[in-house]
Amino acid sequence: MSYTTNYNKNGFLSLTITTVPAGTEIKSPIYLNFDLTTGNLVTINDMLNTKNDSISFRQAVIPPITDSVRLFEISVDKTNSKYSEIIEGLNAGLADFLRNYPSYYILTEKELIVYFNCRLPDSIMHYFHLYKMAFRYKALRNVLKPELIKRLLQ
Repeated sequence: MSYTTNYNKNGFLSLTITTVPAGTEIKSPIYLNFDLTTGNLVTINDMLNTKNDSISFRQAVIPPITDSVRLFEISVDKTNSKYSEIIEGLNAGLADFLRNYPSYYILTEKELIVYFNCRLPDSIMHYFHLYKMAFRYKALRNVLKPELIKRLLQ
């Protein structure tokens, strides 16, 4: 077992603990993020402005995902039915992520790095080889709690 301190500043501690189960070579990371002012573990859902902001979070992260992966063997034409199918699939995958894997992220100096441990629909898996994405705190300022953004950017 080993660990990495990703962030330890402004009352936040972000750790990645890596284990290698006996008899395998597969590394199994565990992501732990603490608010040191309360001692509590913090999930992405705890960082959102409101419970309803999971939709806003998805809306904030889908464009950078689609831009970075360059989905477009399909044209950039947003009226293309494949494009709509991909966006719907991303929405479903991100909803699954927020519901079932909200602790799969780390904090860094300037970014929230999300590890997508969600299963995207088969119809769009061809276009994605997506495991992690980094999002600048400033890009998420409309969906994350303002007091958290302020602390992270001090």
